[in-house]
Amino acid sequence: MAAAYGRSFSGSGMVMWMLLIGLFVSTPAQAQFIPMTDEQDMFAITRSDGDVYIYHTVFVGLVNGFHVDRRVVGGDWERITEEPVFPVSGGTGFVRMIGEDMFTELQDITGQETSQQVFLSMKMRQNLNFIGSVLFPDVASALGNLYIDRDAPVGQQTEYRFVIVNTRGEPTGNEITGRFDLQPGTPESPRRFSVSNEGTELIMEWEYPAAPISQDGVSEFRFYERREGRSVPLTDRTALRLGDKSRYTFRTDIQALNRSYTIFVVAADATGQESDPSNTVTIVPEDNIPPDPVVNIDLHRLDETRVEISWEVSTDLDAAGYHVFRMERNEEDFIRLTDGMLDVFQNVFVDSTITGSSHYNYKIRVYDRQGNVSKPSNISSILIEAFAPPAPPRALEAALQDDGTVQLSWGASPTDDIVTYYVMRREIHPEISSHARVNDDRTLATQLRDLGLSDAGFPEGRTFEYGIVAVGPSAMQSDTVFAELHIPLVTPPEPPPFTDVLPARGGRININWQASPSATVTSYEVHRILGPVRADRDGADDAEGLDDSAGQRPDGGAQGGMREGASNGIAQNGWDSPPEGADLERMLTEANRVGATGRGNRFIRDEKVVPGHTYQYMVTAVDSAGNRSQPALTEAVLYRSTAPPQPVRNTQARLIDGQVTVQWEPVRAQYLSGYVIYRSRSATGGFERVAEVDAGETRWTDSNGDAGNWYRVHAVDTSENKSRRTRATQATR
Repeated sequence: MAAAYGRSFSGSGMVMWMLLIGLFVSTPAQAQFIPMTDEQDMFAITRSDGDVYIYHTVFVGLVNGFHVDRRVVGGDWERITEEPVFPVSGGTGFVRMIGEDMFTELQDITGQETSQQVFLSMKMRQNLNFIGSVLFPDVASALGNLYIDRDAPVGQQTEYRFVIVNTRGEPTGNEITGRFDLQPGTPESPRRFSVSNEGTELIMEWEYPAAPISQDGVSEFRFYERREGRSVPLTDRTALRLGDKSRYTFRTDIQALNRSYTIFVVAADATGQESDPSNTVTIVPEDNIPPDPVVNIDLHRLDETRVEISWEVSTDLDAAGYHVFRMERNEEDFIRLTDGMLDVFQNVFVDSTITGSSHYNYKIRVYDRQGNVSKPSNISSILIEAFAPPAPPRALEAALQDDGTVQLSWGASPTDDIVTYYVMRREIHPEISSHARVNDDRTLATQLRDLGLSDAGFPEGRTFEYGIVAVGPSAMQSDTVFAELHIPLVTPPEPPPFTDVLPARGGRININWQASPSATVTSYEVHRILGPVRADRDGADDAEGLDDSAGQRPDGGAQGGMREGASNGIAQNGWDSPPEGADLERMLTEANRVGATGRGNRFIRDEKVVPGHTYQYMVTAVDSAGNRSQPALTEAVLYRSTAPPQPVRNTQARLIDGQVTVQWEPVRAQYLSGYVIYRSRSATGGFERVAEVDAGETRWTDSNGDAGNWYRVHAVDTSENKSRRTRATQATR
């Protein structure tokens, strides 16, 4: 049976081989001794006639050959080749050895034209080399991958050795060795063979154990038909065996329907041996392919009770006729309108069973002479309208419930044949959204519970508009009845998550902050909680222009909740947590208020800063209902002036009654804190600090001074800036 079987790799067989080829990597031309596959280096197939086919899967070089040695396990090696075996070395010899038919097949598979190009592709590309060798023994012999031992010690454990030789027949030092149990046999039969058909295409399915070819030698499957007592090939195409696959499907075309086919499948090994047949399946393929559906259904309303349906005539040669189906809007399935099948050329039908206003949907099915039914055509719809819409429902009311849902209620429409009510909702403040359906299902009740946006309630501070319509049987809708509902804003907003302060020139501190994550915020307020306040921008009298109440107790002690030594590099002390209760209320006063900004502005400047003092602020978010967030504190920052006071002028020193009296003109500076006096015995250096006096003093007496001493006086402001040095003054008598 194997000898009569013609092989072809056209169609899916060739596609499968090309897929297998893609699983391998090409062998480089310079390689001399490289395994071509993950299979073991050698495998052997012992045929039932006693011949042993020994394959090796190693690329041994382009011009090398081999000797073959053999020994029964426990015995001595014997050489079974009298002369070295050399594979063909060119395209002409390759074609002569494999035959013209096989060469033509390999031209298609390799994509090459000349005999030399095909030979080099099969020799040098390990994927083609290996697959071609295990499928075709002639190809394996031509490429030097196969030796057939026709005098093998069948039934014994035997070792074979390929000794690689060069062109002079000298060993190269490379050997390939394998050990095999030479038990003759044929491949295992395929199992669970089944056959079905789709028109003239047979679909064959079967199972076969998953195993590499080196284990059982099986390389392909062949298909036969039993006809008049003989087994003949069903097709000249074979199915390739895949080592990791156990379920197979193969499709092939047949010439005729409605006749009996008795079919089986066999497994074939690389030597051409076939297994016993699988289970045999007899099938009588019939035309079971349904006709194509019709397209382009047109509907035309003739009057209030009749609709004309037309469509294009079926082009299926086996078509026998049509049935027409209809579904009304309120129905759940299509019903057949035609009692008998319409003729294939009768492509117009009048539905005279319309009974009321509604949407009507139609579809057509085509039937052939074998009883096959097409898929339904596209569905076409038509609306048979009523003359007047239904009356609207009455008095829609919306009430917010304690659980956050909204209870809707209304009076029923006075129209009798109402099909359902549609309830809609949209936001109208602070933003306007599109309408959304509240009820997806039909309802004839007069109340409904709205669970909110995505069934998760409603956000605070928003206003919603509800609308309801009554729907009649023709889908006509009544006028809409509306109701509004405001969701109160009761939850204070979140405070700003981040604040920052930065001193600026000119007696200013910049305060900025990050936006509150709450969407209901409409403004921000900033209050000063630590630091005195300058009366005006030009600076009034120090005693009258400062308010020291912020951040201090009435007795002048440090406020509770404040920290000592708080610092951001220049900070002194301040609050380490926001004030609460009465402290917070006392600070949220107009006197401490720096200013307010809108939602989009998160920056404000304190214009009344006194140099030399520490300042701290709190920022609160305010929503549209006046709810305030918890305050967000800034760091405490010490504001320093960078400009020193004017130098001290007209300094005089005189020894009177054994003491030196030093006096000077007062320095006019807004933030003057006092004077520092230095003394030295020399006019050029060695001055030491001997005293400091308040800003209101312009005279100081040195009880340890003497005539001839030198004095300097410096003015110091609240930022500890010291006036520049002036000429020293010597004490006289």
